[in-house]
Amino acid sequence: MNTVQYKKYLENLYIRGKERKIPNISPQNAHFILNILSKNNVKTMLEIGCANGYSTLNWAFYLKNTYAKQGMLHTIDISRPMFEEAFTHLTACKLHLNVCGHLGDGLLILPILAKNMFDAIFIDAQKKHTKSFFELSMPLLKKNGVIIIDDVIKFSDKMQDLFNYLTLNEFIYEIIKTDEDDGILVFYKN
Repeated sequence: MNTVQYKKYLENLYIRGKERKIPNISPQNAHFILNILSKNNVKTMLEIGCANGYSTLNWAFYLKNTYAKQGMLHTIDISRPMFEEAFTHLTACKLHLNVCGHLGDGLLILPILAKNMFDAIFIDAQKKHTKSFFELSMPLLKKNGVIIIDDVIKFSDKMQDLFNYLTLNEFIYEIIKTDEDDGILVFYKN
């Protein structure tokens, strides 16, 4: 699949996901996050929550085209139908070889991934567990690595324990409004 075909496939996937009310990131968010990945030379990435694979395709395409076989994405999702759909799309776009999938509860899978270290971690899963995902991700993040959390404006009420935790531990982070109704949280590990 060439780049033009891939972009059309991705655009159609986003439109179909929106029609089905799948909570994908927006194209604006994806573009913004891809710039962060590029700026930080991200080669290894962990995604917590892949839904139908829209964000996963974005990250896998970037990693494959930037780092070929050295680029690696791990993705986790608790929903078997969503996980399987994501891998159907990855396979159709010939991006599956750069992706290691983990089906199950991220709270149980993250500790198992302890032998891995990632340049970037993207959290876009069950909002009520965002603080726990963040805490469990910290040991997996390389020094100077970045954690990006989606939906922090729209669902801030569901993530209040995360914000309390960040404040209590004096973590420095930035919230960036990236599209018309939401934004992301960006945190760099020192």
